[in-house]
Parts: sequence; structure tokens; C-alpha cells
Amino acid sequence: TDALDRLPRGVLLLDARLAVKFANTYAAEVLAAGDGLLLDRAGLQAAHPADSAVLRALVAGAAHPAAGGPRAAGGYLAVRRPSLRRPLELLVTPVTPELATVAPGRAVATVFLVDPERRLELPHEALRQLYGLTPAEARLASLLAEGVGLPEAAAQLGITRETAKSTLHSIFAKTDTRRQAELVRRLLTGPGACTSLRPSPRTGDAI
Repeated sequence: TDALDRLPRGVLLLDARLAVKFANTYAAEVLAAGDGLLLDRAGLQAAHPADSAVLRALVAGAAHPAAGGPRAAGGYLAVRRPSLRRPLELLVTPVTPELATVAPGRAVATVFLVDPERRLELPHEALRQLYGLTPAEARLASLLAEGVGLPEAAAQLGITRETAKSTLHSIFAKTDTRRQAELVRRLLTGPGACTSLRPSPRTGDAI
């Protein structure tokens, strides 16, 4: 469960009635916000009835993949939100024996959940240890991984654009990357991404 809490996405384990048998920290925070997904006596529900119907079908397919049909073994779902923020992104799959052990009762489906309005803040110390970055390089790399452009990152760090460009080239060399998009992809798929998340300023959600 500690490992699941470090994932940069939500993990929910559901039984056949859509009762939540386990939720990692990320998923619990999304549910607490009540924007798109919520819990009631009927289990996990989507704010939009049509999305709830698809979710039920996906969980049923994950619970009985041998039965076939369009929702066999689960699938993907974009859950609309009353706030009109970008939809929550879900993947529903059959629960694995390994994951089933962390939940009391009989879990039949795993829901992987991503809120695109949240952004990942990479820990500077992780970047320094993984790639040998200096503190200044780690701060810049973390901002770029959050989706901040180089000019804005330079302004936030109080450095000139030329200094930012020079620092970026040093980061490229240490991470064996050549382009900013390649750098961001490496940072977000590396072990440094297994950390806590915080809300994007665009959402104003308290976490």
C-alpha cells in the first residue's frame, strides 16, 4: 500500500457492486473533491449518469472477462466533471491476484485514475541523485517537467533566459537527452515521478 501511495496516479479496487475496497492517496483525494467521481450507497458513481452507466459496464466486463462483449476485460473512460475542468481519465482492468491482497473482501476490478488538472512536482533531491544535477539544474528541470516553458521558468527562478538556456544544455548532457520534450518524457517516466502530487494553480483544489 505504501508503494501504491507513491504512484503518480490513482488506484481503486472495486467489488462487483462498485464498492471501493481500496483507494490509494491520490484516488482518495480525487474522490474527496467530488468533482466527476463520488461515493454513495450505490458505490462509485460518476457525476454524469451516462458515464456511470459506462463505468458499471466496464467493471462488469473486468469482473467477467470470459463473457465477452464490448466491455470485456474493462476499458477506458473519460469522466466529465461538473466544474467543466478537463475530464478525469480512467482505465478499468481485471484485478490481479497481487493487488487483490491489499483489499479486504472480494475486489474484481482495478481502476487507474488520472486527473489532468494535477501536476507532478519532481523532488529536487531525486533529480540530483538520479542524474547528477546541481541544485540549480534540478530546480529548472522540475519546472520544465511541470509543463512550465523555459522563459517562464527563468522568470520564476530569477535568472536570465541565456542562463536558463545554458543550464538546460547542461541538463541535456547529464540526462542523455537532446530536446526539451525528450527530457520531460524521461523525467516523468523515471523513478523520480513516484512521489506526492500537488494541485495545479488552475484548479484551486485543496489537497
